[in-house]
Amino acid sequence: MARAFRETPHNVYNLSPNQIFVFGSNLLGRHGNGEAKKALRFGAKWGVGIGMKGKTYALPIRGLSLERLSLNTISEHVANFGAFAEKHDDLVFLVSEIGCGPDEYTPEEIAPLFSACATLPNVFLPARFWKVIFEEK
Repeated sequence: MARAFRETPHNVYNLSPNQIFVFGSNLLGRHGNGEAKKALRFGAKWGVGIGMKGKTYALPIRGLSLERLSLNTISEHVANFGAFAEKHDDLVFLVSEIGCGPDEYTPEEIAPLFSACATLPNVFLPARFWKVIFEEK
């Protein structure tokens, strides 16, 4: 696996026509901080907390009362994202460090949830996720 070619840039400022920015959201779709706030300029919509909108894909990590979702619940959302990415192989998905902000999880906890996505040639992952995934093998 050629890691250097499938690594999400640390800071995403622009997207190519076929690129999609994948960010951690909350189920309410309140994109007020961090990567979620950045996603607004790529077409994320206020009030949409799951799935594709504009050139973004919202992947929930927080619930309706903004509580941290369990790793099992996040894993289900990641699996849904993986199935979506597999069906849309004409798009390139740039996954940000979802769920690894303050008061959230560590890359060691989140990265394994993306192991199946790591096999998809159109999914790019953060460097810290790749490091964890490669160490598992």
